Amino acid sequence: MPTAASPGSAVDDRGTATILYTGVKTAWPQFATLRDGTHTFREVQCLATCDDPLLRTWTKRKTPVIEPPPDPELTGFRDPFLWRDGDSWYLGVASGIRKQGGKVLLYRSRDLRRWEYLHPLASGQWTEKENVNPVDSGEMWECPDFFPLGSKHVLLYSTAGTAAWETG
Repeated sequence: MPTAASPGSAVDDRGTATILYTGVKTAWPQFATLRDGTHTFREVQCLATCDDPLLRTWTKRKTPVIEPPPDPELTGFRDPFLWRDGDSWYLGVASGIRKQGGKVLLYRSRDLRRWEYLHPLASGQWTEKENVNPVDSGEMWECPDFFPLGSKHVLLYSTAGTAAWETG
């Protein structure tokens, strides 16, 4: 069970408040998704639900709903964001590949519990500047969001000290 959590997304799943969030715990380096020179953390996507109308009491699922890809060059796996399209839920997760660049990984589910990896929603370029923090070097994107705006969609994310956006 993860020992810490970072931002996520809250949705109304047929009347049940549901949150997908990043759980974080210390891990062996070969299983870590975040290595900053001091810590080795493994990030996973977790789910919690609430039937309490005041949203005070939450039930956490005992196991993660999404494990990170088994890539030793992965530079993060956090900050999930959700949206629904028809009968399917879609989830983007901030990530990246060492010395390649940041990415948003795209997943699909019908029930918010069983997820299928689809493909990168978007990918970027590494700055080619070495840094122990993969966000600062552009090797990872964080805090992404994806939403419709007029007749287009917008992807927001942070990397290399800037907030960026793409439309399409």
